[in-house]
Amino acid sequence: MPSSIHLLHDLATKRTGRLLEDYAPSVDLECARAKLSAPGHQYLEVLSTAKTPVTKFYLDRDQLLDSKPTDAEVALALAEVHEKLAKLLGGHLEYKIAQRHGFCPSKGRYKLSFRPFIRYTDIPAIVRACSDDDFWDLSVYKGAEQLLACPNGRKGHGDDRILRMAREDDDIADYLAQVTDNSWQLLALPDDFNDDCPTQSQDQDRTENQNLGDLDQELVRDALRCISATRAGKYAEWRDICFGLKSSGLDLLEDFKAFSRRAPGYDTRAHQKACDVLWAKSRGGEVTIGTVFHFAKADDPVEYARAWSRFKERRSDVQIIRHSDGKGEVQNEEVLLAARRLGEIVGFGGPIARVLASRVKGPHFIIDVIMEDDSEATITLDVETLLVQVQQKDQEQEIIKERYINATDAIDVPGIDLACLHKDLRSGMNWQVTRPDDTKAVFCATGSRVELLNVDHPGKESATLAFLDSSRKTVAVRKGQVTTLQDAYRGAIQAALQGPLNMGFLVNYGTINLYNSEPSSESNRRPDDDLAHLVIQTHPDAFARIVFAPDVKSSNCNGLYFCDEDTNVWSQEHNGTMEEKVMSLFKSGSQSGSLVLTEKELHYIASRRGRADMLHIVACKLANKGFKASLDSNRDIFPVANGCFDTSLVPGRTTWRALTLEDRVSIVAPWAYCPELAREKRAEVDRFLAQVLPIAEERSVVLTFFANLMSGRRCAKKFLVLTDKSGGDNGKSTLLALFSLFFASFAETNTKFVCKGSFDRDRDSHDAGMEPMKGKRLIVAEELKHDMTLDDALLKRLTGGDGVTISGRQCGSGSRFEFTWQAGIVMLFNEGDCPKFDAGDTAFMGRMLVAPMRAKFIDPLRSEVSDDPYQFPMVANIQEKFPSWLPALADIFTDHFAPLELFNSVPPAMKEWRREITQEANPISEWLEREVVITRN
Repeated sequence: MPSSIHLLHDLATKRTGRLLEDYAPSVDLECARAKLSAPGHQYLEVLSTAKTPVTKFYLDRDQLLDSKPTDAEVALALAEVHEKLAKLLGGHLEYKIAQRHGFCPSKGRYKLSFRPFIRYTDIPAIVRACSDDDFWDLSVYKGAEQLLACPNGRKGHGDDRILRMAREDDDIADYLAQVTDNSWQLLALPDDFNDDCPTQSQDQDRTENQNLGDLDQELVRDALRCISATRAGKYAEWRDICFGLKSSGLDLLEDFKAFSRRAPGYDTRAHQKACDVLWAKSRGGEVTIGTVFHFAKADDPVEYARAWSRFKERRSDVQIIRHSDGKGEVQNEEVLLAARRLGEIVGFGGPIARVLASRVKGPHFIIDVIMEDDSEATITLDVETLLVQVQQKDQEQEIIKERYINATDAIDVPGIDLACLHKDLRSGMNWQVTRPDDTKAVFCATGSRVELLNVDHPGKESATLAFLDSSRKTVAVRKGQVTTLQDAYRGAIQAALQGPLNMGFLVNYGTINLYNSEPSSESNRRPDDDLAHLVIQTHPDAFARIVFAPDVKSSNCNGLYFCDEDTNVWSQEHNGTMEEKVMSLFKSGSQSGSLVLTEKELHYIASRRGRADMLHIVACKLANKGFKASLDSNRDIFPVANGCFDTSLVPGRTTWRALTLEDRVSIVAPWAYCPELAREKRAEVDRFLAQVLPIAEERSVVLTFFANLMSGRRCAKKFLVLTDKSGGDNGKSTLLALFSLFFASFAETNTKFVCKGSFDRDRDSHDAGMEPMKGKRLIVAEELKHDMTLDDALLKRLTGGDGVTISGRQCGSGSRFEFTWQAGIVMLFNEGDCPKFDAGDTAFMGRMLVAPMRAKFIDPLRSEVSDDPYQFPMVANIQEKFPSWLPALADIFTDHFAPLELFNSVPPAMKEWRREITQEANPISEWLEREVVITRN
């Protein structure tokens, strides 16, 4: 046991420039027990100085949660810690676990924390077991000052969580790292333990004495990605990195230039030229590759350790091949199927009997097989190029067959739109890629061909674009866009391995990472297309509510539609709004653990460029060219704010139901249907309708006409006319105001629409004026006058029955539109204001349905005398009641809905009124009245 323990009162205690005894005076164990026994203190152990006694070994496990953890969740997490410790310690080493749980203000989430304390002498066994394990939090081991919270201590700085012992009666000494046994020996690791993973102090010495043949470019590139971009902006460190890379003897100039571009403002041509000059000046010997490793470990120790772990695996001749999704080892049957498939592709004669062995070495998947004739062969697949080679053992390993998988059989290029390469390439084209030889990859789509040259020589790639139209010239692809082709090529290889080749276990397995192998990659992250595909797979329900309706005239992603989760109503959203939605899905997936992202990937996705790029790729994957045409095209429903009336479920009736994603609704009547309110207001609405339309038979015809407008199928070849003989104040406009409020977004008021006029001079203008009528259910032409002339040809066309198609040229554009007409037409005019029309057109007259407005509403404040049989007092501000009447009106329309009603049999009075209107509209009668004067003679 130590004679003294150094305890720091709290983090606020000044430590800089002071001796340890001044800011953390030593105390004996009994004193320490007394200070730490009461919960709520902020004492910390001081572990980092050279004179501090040897301490216990401890591990840290932190887990963030979105909600307050339940006892069951804490118990489950603790069981996981025990399980990990059992694996590390072999089940026979002792340990103690302290815990601290609750809300963490700095993270803004709930946090579970576990700290196991283990005997110092057990460290060698533990380090060997957990060196490649990401389960434990390694950030608690500081390179400088090492402070450790004491048991029963409060976190502090607004965080009131307390580090509690497993049992209240446990000895505090078991949870103090400085309390050790004098009989314990100092740590002595095996001599060969550090052979593969150098420490910071050993990097340079180890590498200088190492055979450079043991290094590979991937290790150096991985180390380079770990180095902070700020070092590229510091000349001395930038120069040392250049010299260190040059000393390796590897071809790393392009990697050095890519690293230099990571510093803000250092991506110009002049700076890239400076990289070439410095590289050429380096003679070797000034700095070794160890300096690069030193910087990498200092800047990102966790990722640096992983890089060395991957390097160890690459150096091994044989690796166990495992599924990257955690499903365990790849079975021998899977390898046999892969071998036979590869043999078929290269035309390797003879059937394969069985697999002797399989392994991964660098980018190569190697399978040793035995043929049916007992001869042995080796099949090698380069997963970065899809080159297959076959060697036979009895022919001194000579390559007898060699072929690219996609030499002639093209593979699909998923998810990347190559329209950005040239203005004449259309967005959404289906591209495929072949690899005819070692020098190039060829992308093909309808009418276009792109060749990516020097595809296997990083930094030397170029590309050309050719059109199959012989009159078009071949053009060079800009240097900055070659990266897009490289991403597309790698994405195609990944898709081929995962899809038709059925070798998905090779994608991103170990060091066979199709993306991180890119030398010009600015960070150790997967490409945009892979990240976008991953987030869509993780949140299928969320992305089912996003559709991209592409505009063929532009290559941007304007045209994104989102379906609201509460209402299932689609709306076009601004790109900024959709960026936030996609970002939130990345974040939620990362926080829940369903989407595994590195810190660099999260940082990139959150950047301005990353957000825009992610949205563009997601949009391309969700593109639906026919979406706009399908939007609001369902004629069998009448949607309102909280659901819809469906006329297709039960023939001849309307059914109230909720809207669904598949209804593709973007326009709704902005009122909500409430059955309780409908029942409450029904009598009041019935009373109003009985006053405005006092004859029951006539009222039934009018209500049936309007009720049928809840469906977009116009079976009845009729239009409705509302007129009167009482000089106004008969409720025509008020009735139409109520019905227009009911149909809301589906109603349109346009007096001149049904009249002849300027449209006759330009029929295209008339067509363009029809486009806003798409999806409308009610067209109202009110205040018609006797000097207007109805466009009877148009009215006959629009009332021609179900399925009338309207097409024409869009306003201000050469494009054309087309839609199915859904609206019923209603016209209003007062007595004596009947517009002109061809009264001799029997077919036109047969489509006119006249509703007599017989009521007369009298102002109760005025002493008016009228002999009208249907007089009613005028109600002031009655329209203020209309919003609350709409659910009751919906029930009334439901009762009168009769889609097969053709209105061929109507009350005689309505026919008589139509005959009188015909006489008023007779142009000969009008001419006689105007020109002929009746005299007494």
